[in-house]
Amino acid sequence: VKKACTTTANTECCVANCGQCSEAGICFECQNSTFLSVDTTSCLFTCPVGTYSDNNGDSATGRKCMPCSAIADCGKCSVAGLCDECADSKFLDVPTKTCPTTCPDGSYGDDNGGAATGRACKACDVAHCGKCSKSGECDECKNSKFLAADKTACLDPCPGGSYGAGTGETGRTCVACDVTDCGQCSEAGKCDECQNSKFLAVDTTTCPAACPVGTYSDDNGGSATGRKCMPCSAITYCGKCS
Repeated sequence: VKKACTTTANTECCVANCGQCSEAGICFECQNSTFLSVDTTSCLFTCPVGTYSDNNGDSATGRKCMPCSAIADCGKCSVAGLCDECADSKFLDVPTKTCPTTCPDGSYGDDNGGAATGRACKACDVAHCGKCSKSGECDECKNSKFLAADKTACLDPCPGGSYGAGTGETGRTCVACDVTDCGQCSEAGKCDECQNSKFLAVDTTTCPAACPVGTYSDDNGGSATGRKCMPCSAITYCGKCS
């Protein structure tokens, strides 16, 4: 049974600013622009942490504090269905205002110094990065870009001394040339151009300091790069050439 309160704190309701109550100490509807607490035992001018204010269309009566618990793991909220700060070590996903355990692709979790509250998902700050775990580094590139060896950039093409591995839109990486003294390569175990005044072997698998028997040295005009070992086979029956 609803009972009308005739004063802001009467002996019938015993709840300050209560307009209607069902029994002593339990309010059904607040008045004077106050908000009914979640446990219905008080009428508050400001809703506490863990709730948001429903002002009943700006009416002076019928206002309520609504629990953020409608949003899983939310500690602070200001609008129905949207969280402002998460609790229980969850991260605030700003676009959706929800509290996931792990941040979605394209963002990483800032743990607010290890605190259980105030954690947030922050956007990956490396251009073309699809997955990251901290600021300034990328774990996986998107848009057909290649992840640099130091994880600080998503590139196309890969820099000298490396080659691009992968063909998908995501997951491509720059892999260091694995032939000693190789400056440019396009696949594992093969070199396209040697550096440090070394010569590219005929089979392109090594960069020797001197060309072997059966080949001659092309020093590319004295350059430290682009040198090659050229086969003597261009000369019929020749075993040594220079």
